[in-house]
Amino acid sequence: MICKPTVNGAAPRLGAVSSTSHCRPILSRANSLEVGVLGGSISWGAELENILEERYSALLQTRLRPQVPARVHNFAMPATGSGFASFCIDQIMPRDVQVLIIDFNFNDAYANDVFAADFDSTAQSPSLSFERLIRNALSRPSPPWLIIVLGVCRGWLNCEQMHRAVTLHYAAQGLIHVSLNRDGVQLPMSLHHNGSHHPTRAGHAEIARLIERAIMERSQRCHTWPRLPPPLLPMPPWEIAHARWNCKACDYTSCPHLQPIATAGFELTGMRNALGLKGKVGWTATAPNSTVAFNVSGGQSGASFLLAMLCSYENVGKASVRFTSRGHLEAERVLEMRWNQSASQQCIHHVGRVGPGNHTLRVTALSSPGGPQRGSNQVKLFGIYSQKMSSSDVLLKVPAAEEQLVAAEKKVKAAKAAFDAAVAARDRQTDRLTHARTETEFST
Repeated sequence: MICKPTVNGAAPRLGAVSSTSHCRPILSRANSLEVGVLGGSISWGAELENILEERYSALLQTRLRPQVPARVHNFAMPATGSGFASFCIDQIMPRDVQVLIIDFNFNDAYANDVFAADFDSTAQSPSLSFERLIRNALSRPSPPWLIIVLGVCRGWLNCEQMHRAVTLHYAAQGLIHVSLNRDGVQLPMSLHHNGSHHPTRAGHAEIARLIERAIMERSQRCHTWPRLPPPLLPMPPWEIAHARWNCKACDYTSCPHLQPIATAGFELTGMRNALGLKGKVGWTATAPNSTVAFNVSGGQSGASFLLAMLCSYENVGKASVRFTSRGHLEAERVLEMRWNQSASQQCIHHVGRVGPGNHTLRVTALSSPGGPQRGSNQVKLFGIYSQKMSSSDVLLKVPAAEEQLVAAEKKVKAAKAAFDAAVAARDRQTDRLTHARTETEFST
């Protein structure tokens, strides 16, 4: 939206009604422009010779600085999709940014961070995680005025169109889509890609140019921070729309945020990449019946919990999950990490809700880990995500069931009333017939 800035230049609070009186200039030479990057291996700079200097985030900072004081922060993590970022944005990106670049189209099209197919997760999709990520970014105290959804797809249509509906739904909040294939200089594919989906240095340079152009074009406008629209996609039964998620998850090369209180057979392991870094770090079972335990909190009104595990079509096994509350052992839930997709990715399991207070969450491997290299039935945990409910949330969950009960009761009462009316009508008809028959017999 284009409008005149206010006199004092103050930005309105999120959720305020859109108005031309609530607007401020976007860029200023006096203030630094903070840009954040969330993405997978493309934004991380995979297959580049000098990652820190050649990836598009570094080139973008170089292009912006002659025009405005700018700092570009790269929070990308290889082999992740929107799911991880949607639950862990506060852990991944602790600082507020004015411009946010999101590069998950390719990984989401390959179903990274998918939800395990159980009774309450079958309807989940990458676009639902993407919308959660967008709403969490926009509900920050200082939300970005521009969110660039980056598509680096090598012409793959499913990747290009991934999240299109959600992006359009939040266009008024500053979401736009930028595509290397559609918007960039039309060069031979080999000049933009390293024979894979990862861009070359020339591809990264073109991405930086496209993003710089988008930022500078938008900077000529004023932003009004319009109210968030209702969610576009239906939410799962275990999630509350307005409550943020707490994330305890491993980073790509370390795991300071997910520390157990006890381990018996679980070890922190990763896979070394070309740079010698231990990528995709997680807690891995090394023997049958290995167990790892974590302290978790249900807050004052209870909480819902998800586990991020390694799923694959091969070399993975089963695990059981149990909560212990005040010495009481809750029912066991068995997680199956083997699926039909021809990919090995992080998958997310809903493992239930707990009541208020402190609890212990235990994960136990139910299968042998197999060989030392990859493991034939390995169990690997990447993170624990929790969403605490407030007292109002608990009350909001009850009416749904109560409404169904009330509706059922009304239906029964209506059916009973109809039955009684039918019986009464039949009795009246019988009485009339009996009376008519009696009169006939009397007259003869």
